[in-house]
Amino acid sequence: MKKKNYILIIKNFLFLNKIFFIINNYKSNNYKKIINKKYYLNYKNKIYFK
Repeated sequence: MKKKNYILIIKNFLFLNKIFFIINNYKSNNYKKIINKKYYLNYKNKIYFK
């Protein structure tokens, strides 16, 4: 009985980790896009002001 509970707990833990991993990936990807956009805008502005 106890062993089964441990297995369930481990499975749940892995599942949660997977979700967190996906969320973190998504966040970091969005963050990169935002940073790239800022750089891109800065770059464009420099070109415009030359």
